[in-house]
Amino acid sequence: MSWLLLAWLVVADGGNAVKPVITAEFANRTAFIGDAVPLTVRIYFSKGWAFDQTTIEAEQGKGQVLNQNWLPVATDPETGLQVQTLNLSVAWYELGQHSFPSLSFHGMGPDGNEVDLKTPELTMEIVPIREEGDVGLAPPKDQIDLTLPLPWLWITLGVLGVLALLGLIWVMRRPRALKVAEKTKPQLPPLDEAEQALRDLLASSLLKEGKTKQFYVEINDIIRHFFARTFRIPAEEMTSFELESFFQENHPALVDINNQFQGLCDLVKYARYKPGESENSVIVNHAHQILDVFRPKEAAHV
Repeated sequence: MSWLLLAWLVVADGGNAVKPVITAEFANRTAFIGDAVPLTVRIYFSKGWAFDQTTIEAEQGKGQVLNQNWLPVATDPETGLQVQTLNLSVAWYELGQHSFPSLSFHGMGPDGNEVDLKTPELTMEIVPIREEGDVGLAPPKDQIDLTLPLPWLWITLGVLGVLALLGLIWVMRRPRALKVAEKTKPQLPPLDEAEQALRDLLASSLLKEGKTKQFYVEINDIIRHFFARTFRIPAEEMTSFELESFFQENHPALVDINNQFQGLCDLVKYARYKPGESENSVIVNHAHQILDVFRPKEAAHV
């Protein structure tokens, strides 16, 4: 936490309570049209405070909130304060500089006192993928003079005609290849396919090579593909918030574990978070726990 943020902390009653503080920051301040830009909102507070996990409206000015996910309350190692984190991803579809409006969050303290916190208004610059004038047309080149003397012209046309005729005869007379029907490998059931893909991923060297983000992207793809086949939904294109809404209505047992799984994946994919070895184990355990919901009880993963 920066010294500027520390300056906002107001200690009362001899250091027993701390006034809540909110921060908001985009991962970057310039982006291309349609890019999903990670936005991290953090609320710092002392024990006894509780904040509503507000659902942010999709339209924010000219920005579109694509995804939002609240993380479980954690302890900030620098201050010892509690911190509640909201990860969002936002996209714009118009060029220029845009304002992202303030977001409001309501909280209640241990003595029943209430507070409304607002994030600062942020700006984002949307730029074209290629600046105008970056690539110009190549200068015109002199045309090649292909004029041939008249006798040579007829000879050339005659040779080309003979070659074309010979080619046509060869094509018509060559034996036709027999088409051998390829045996289509039967597709595994969704659960078996997901377990096999998970085993293959764990046997890979991605984590050893330091390719942590790729590992999290692939393990997320495995689970989302499993959801797509199992529930016949476009899970691979749905946001984490849309998945949560779907499971709340159709499969409540998956809500909590999937939120934890998707939250950690989103943190690594969008917020440039670098997980430790213990968190790598956690994400794998979450994947197994999701699959265990669909596995017969006597064969559940241990």
